[in-house]
Amino acid sequence: MHNYLKHLANFARIVEAGSLKSASDLLGTAPSGLSESVKLLETRYGTALLERHKRGVRPTSEGERVYGHARKIVDELHQIFLEDAETPRQQSCKISLPGEVAHTLLWKALDKLH
Repeated sequence: MHNYLKHLANFARIVEAGSLKSASDLLGTAPSGLSESVKLLETRYGTALLERHKRGVRPTSEGERVYGHARKIVDELHQIFLEDAETPRQQSCKISLPGEVAHTLLWKALDKLH
């Protein structure tokens, strides 16, 4: 299932860029790889998703529908990863010390670390 996410993201980029070449430049991948992504999705959906022209590509009516869903999925994933990156991770550290050391030296050390 997760492989389809990559193919849907590729498809969305192709539609937005208007050509396989432009999308491949933006994604840093070969146009042939993007073409394979589209072919896989077209096989999955059982219909053409892109009309290919000399000047680029344009989504078919089914391609427009798939693009709408793909764009929502990609946007949601970006939002999730943005929120995840902005959420500070709470980390812990366990320290074992004799009671006397913990009561005298540890607090001073922690104040300096803080």
